[in-house]
Amino acid sequence: MEQRLALSCSMKADRSMSPCRTNHLVLTGGFCSGKSTLLERLRSRGIRGIAEPARQILAEQRSIQGNGVPDKDPRLFVELMLSRMLSAYRRSERSVGPVVFDRGIPDLLGYAELFGFPFPPGERAAEIYRYNQLVFIAPAWEQIYSTDDERTVPFSVRATLETPSAGSID
Repeated sequence: MEQRLALSCSMKADRSMSPCRTNHLVLTGGFCSGKSTLLERLRSRGIRGIAEPARQILAEQRSIQGNGVPDKDPRLFVELMLSRMLSAYRRSERSVGPVVFDRGIPDLLGYAELFGFPFPPGERAAEIYRYNQLVFIAPAWEQIYSTDDERTVPFSVRATLETPSAGSID
C-alpha cells in the first residue's frame, strides 16, 4: 500500500509518469470488506464501476485446471490480473463521469510483494495508468466474510496475510 500511495496523483509529478485521470477512482482495502457490494450500489446510481478481475481469473483458471492461480503460479496470476486491469483502464479512458475501480493497478504491487517477487511491469503500469489521488480504503470485515469456489481461505488465515504494505490476496 505504501507503493500505491506513493504513485497517487498527489505526489509531485515525475516527467516519466503519465498525468492522472482525475475521474478514475480506486476502491481498495481488505478482502471481504464490502468493496463489490459498494461498487454494485454505485452502479445502481449510475456511476460506472469496474470489478476486480481476480475472482473471474480464479474461476476461469480453475475450470481448465490452469496454472494462473496463486497456489500454482502466483506470477502468472498477477500478470493475468495486470492484463485485465490494463484493458479495463483503457476501455474507461474516454469516460467523462466518475469511474470507480475495485482495486487499482498499484494493488498488483502488493500482490507481488505478498507472493515474494519483484514486478517491474506492474511498477511501470502504475506510472503510466494513473488514478485520482483520492483512494477509498475499506477494512476487512469478518462478519461478512464467506468462502466459496474462488475464495477458499478462512478469514483467520487471510487476516494474517494482509499487511498495510502488501494488500491482500483477493
